[in-house]
Amino acid sequence: MFDASASDTVMRVSSAGGIPVGAAPLDRAAGQTFSAWPQFLPDGRHFLYVAYGPGDKRTLMVGSVDSNKPVVLGPAASRAEYASGHVLYVRQGTLIAQAFDVGALKFRGDPFPVAENVEFDALGGARFSASDEGTLVYRAGGSSAGMQM
Repeated sequence: MFDASASDTVMRVSSAGGIPVGAAPLDRAAGQTFSAWPQFLPDGRHFLYVAYGPGDKRTLMVGSVDSNKPVVLGPAASRAEYASGHVLYVRQGTLIAQAFDVGALKFRGDPFPVAENVEFDALGGARFSASDEGTLVYRAGGSSAGMQM
């Protein structure tokens, strides 16, 4: 699973090698133009990614290696990571965590702030990383492109 460029969809290639194919179908009717930032969930079959639409519209999605029917999670200003039973992402410069049910592929409960003023760029490249053991690192600085979603 990889993100080749800012003008295509998330791609996948067999572990045995071969030609990369699209792994995150785009909803062209909704104006989605590309997708990025794949990150596998613990089951190794599903992955988080961000679909980009018109203007600054971004949607956090769950894709599957077994299906071309993604699950919509909601708006997203940045890439997302799964750690310690939560999905983390940036909203208005604040790193947010929200409990996530991996089996049902949906959020549980309300999101809560984890860190303020987390740096992210115009394409949603948020500067944070989290481990399942609870370690969180991030770079402070807010939006490096003046974008606040």
